[in-house]
Amino acid sequence: RNRLAALPKGFGTMFKLTTLDVSGNLFKDIDGPMIGSLVSLTSLDVSDNEIASFPKQLCRLSKLAFLDYGRNRVEELPETMRNLGELATLRLNANALTAEGVEKGELQRVVSLEELALDDNKMLWLPEQLADLPRLKKLTLSHNPCAARVDDCLEPFADLRRRCPHITVGAAKFDARDGAVVWCLRDA
Repeated sequence: RNRLAALPKGFGTMFKLTTLDVSGNLFKDIDGPMIGSLVSLTSLDVSDNEIASFPKQLCRLSKLAFLDYGRNRVEELPETMRNLGELATLRLNANALTAEGVEKGELQRVVSLEELALDDNKMLWLPEQLADLPRLKKLTLSHNPCAARVDDCLEPFADLRRRCPHITVGAAKFDARDGAVVWCLRDA
């Protein structure tokens, strides 16, 4: 939270850097070549900035396991998201993502994904491809226009309901232990 608008020059030479947190700054974009040179990066937090897109080079970080892009201005995901083969946690909450924008990212190909946060976006429906994530354990979708229709939202996700122990949509939380939709007043 240094009010930075860009990474300092020479930052891209830190090839052994594994964790980078630049959350809460003034970034409007990420320097693609610089971020792409951080080949050892396993955790990247760029939340709470004003970033509207993903640089292509970010999706070349094959060791990246944690990516927090929450509270930015992203409207769509790049097709290259599928290249993030080690990604286990992806936080995209509080952006401007639509269902079409999420579908472009082909997240079903990120088979390592265990936690996906898409709450507080602009999705009118849930991309059915999310049901194809084999390791998904936590999915949050609350505060999207589609979350007002909980039963309609979750109907295409019957198999995911069995595999994913925690799904939160709007005011409803699916509890895999007893196979019922449990109503709650807040996100769990």
